[in-house]
Amino acid sequence: MNIYDISDMTGVSIATVSRVLNNSPKVSESTRRKVMDAIRLTGYSRQKRQSSQSVGIIYSGSVQRNGFNMINTLVSVLNNRNITPYLWVSDGSQNDLKPAVDFMCSKHVYAIVCDNTCLPSSAADTLAGFKSGSLPSVIMINSYKDTPGVINIICDIKDTFMTLVSNTLKSGAVFPAFLFSSMSEFCLEMLDGFKLACAGAGIEPSVECMHLCPGGTADSYNYIKSLKEQDKIPDAIFCSNDMLALGASNALAMPDVRITGCGCDLCTEPGIMPFGSINCRLDEITRHIADTLMNISINVPVSTRTGFTPYL
Repeated sequence: MNIYDISDMTGVSIATVSRVLNNSPKVSESTRRKVMDAIRLTGYSRQKRQSSQSVGIIYSGSVQRNGFNMINTLVSVLNNRNITPYLWVSDGSQNDLKPAVDFMCSKHVYAIVCDNTCLPSSAADTLAGFKSGSLPSVIMINSYKDTPGVINIICDIKDTFMTLVSNTLKSGAVFPAFLFSSMSEFCLEMLDGFKLACAGAGIEPSVECMHLCPGGTADSYNYIKSLKEQDKIPDAIFCSNDMLALGASNALAMPDVRITGCGCDLCTEPGIMPFGSINCRLDEITRHIADTLMNISINVPVSTRTGFTPYL
């Protein structure tokens, strides 16, 4: 008797059976009773977890507040589930990821979680290349390509970001700018959404208004200041994170210019609109990561790609 048999008997999906076993609140009481009755009737018992009860977490040192909040929440959830997390700050390069994986394996982790939000797009391929045989499962957060051997959990940001930009352009903006912190897949998804929104509004954004600001607040401040000095002031500025928005706001000192950035609900500067508009559902993503790790530990099949659509 296994989880597949319980699924067949009750007519619910394997994922739903797993949620019942994990005491997830996202199951109706009637479904929970049906599954538990089948478990009692058959005498089914969960497989024991693997002997290792530790996981590795790799993330970028440049991750912003909302990313840190997600990592901190994940660490807290794992600790509550008696799973030990080992953290490694990485720049995403192959030279840096190899010792990270070696360290994680020395700790006998059964899975590695990598927050790809601020790492280069090559990180997923690099980790997949290391994964073979006894190496642990790899979960990538916000890697938008299908990499064999990797479990992808993503925030589908592009369409929602495009809608946000489109709504602003409809309000009369004609000279928008987009500032992004890295060449990560997450930022590039937002860049694509920005370009699509501009195209839909019949606007051809200039190259100078799509600018990489890896230095955070200082970079965005200096760049917007230089545009201001050239009398090329954007009438709407979109930023990939809150600190870029803060730098842009300080450089402009013009509250009538709409500035939008991820996590700006934490900023109190006048003129900064909350990315408020966009809810990236980080709590739900974090819980899903934790549930996926639990299922991996008891050999329950997991989806190789799960997307969470943010909403305005």
